[in-house]
Amino acid sequence: MALKTSPLHEYHLEYGVKMAPFGNWSLPLHFENGIAAEARHCLDGISLFDLCGSGKFRLAGDAAVLDKFFAPAPSALEVGETGRFRQENRDHIRLLRMAEDDFLMIASPLTPPPEFPGVEVQDLTEVFARFFLCGKEVSEVLSALGAEGLPAENRWAKVPLDGINAIAFEAAFGEIRGWNLLFNAEIADQLWDLFLENETIEPAGYGALDALRISAGLPARGSEFPLAENALLAVIDLEKSRIPRKGSAVLANGEEIGKVTSGALNPVTGKAVLLAAVQKEAAAVEIDGLNGVVRSISK
Repeated sequence: MALKTSPLHEYHLEYGVKMAPFGNWSLPLHFENGIAAEARHCLDGISLFDLCGSGKFRLAGDAAVLDKFFAPAPSALEVGETGRFRQENRDHIRLLRMAEDDFLMIASPLTPPPEFPGVEVQDLTEVFARFFLCGKEVSEVLSALGAEGLPAENRWAKVPLDGINAIAFEAAFGEIRGWNLLFNAEIADQLWDLFLENETIEPAGYGALDALRISAGLPARGSEFPLAENALLAVIDLEKSRIPRKGSAVLANGEEIGKVTSGALNPVTGKAVLLAAVQKEAAAVEIDGLNGVVRSISK
């Protein structure tokens, strides 16, 4: 089966972007500067991510029914609010409450279309484009394009961007903050070009996004999910920049306590950061001869 593509696919190919499969999608892995440089650019500039392949699903039905499938309870959201939630299989997604009985679910390209008995699900993945714009002074850039009244944290709002209507909500990867934008997929190329007219904005791919995710200690479907039963998720900071392979053993006092699930260069420290599924808590570990400190551990 042919892979689905972003509305910007031909544009990306023209500029020699490295593409990679993500679920049923072919999406940008990195642009000409490479993964590490693209992740670092979020610290001193602004990075633009094409996330059009992420799942977008309208969930229409009683919020109390959705409470059976997510934690914490989506019914606790007020209309106009947004938050991160965990499904039964521990997959993390985002929900926006659009109306009393109407939610928008944003998920990874690897997340299959959901089925919730008693809830009407409408797949809007190819109807809405999604960009993520993050870095220094990103709110000022959006305001300069007419996006007045950007929403507060954990809220969404409809904003104009140089005449283009978009839904905006803020998101963060640790200390790196940015804005998600949802809009009509048919005009994705117009908004992409509009942003790149700003010399401080550079395009970035899923490789850099993954580095931001891992550095912030956020799990993802296909890497950390589904975790083995009773496993804990550990965030490990290494003393060196070398990144052990996925599946490498995590040792504590010579005993194997788990396996590496993801790894990247932390754009802030320039050193390796790992996520690992472990069976017990530990403060210090060793992986492939490298010493690491466990930053956090959670279920």
